[in-house]
Amino acid sequence: MAPEPVISKLVLTKGGTALRVEYADGDSHRLPAVLLRSFSPSAETGGRRASATELRAIVPTVHILRIEPVGHYAIQLYFDDGHDTGLYTFTYLGELATNIDAYMERIARATESAND
Repeated sequence: MAPEPVISKLVLTKGGTALRVEYADGDSHRLPAVLLRSFSPSAETGGRRASATELRAIVPTVHILRIEPVGHYAIQLYFDDGHDTGLYTFTYLGELATNIDAYMERIARATESAND
């Protein structure tokens, strides 16, 4: 099992459109709010990822209002649509960053199908 990534800094972008994650090793990632909201690991979704219908409801207007630390392993994000139940572990943030293209493609497909 890989060790938990060491996050050195979390920065909410102006307007809450993204979260910048900076790691102790110098690596960094920009995670869009829509990505984080669409793939929230919340209890209310049972840990499953958003369906295409749910993605269409989220895209593209969601913003992050604030970030709160949860111990030394996760953060809780508060979104302007009222969602605030997901705990984003540092490992999960890394997974989102590593697979961002696939996740954003899924969001784009859901948006396209909503406009058909």
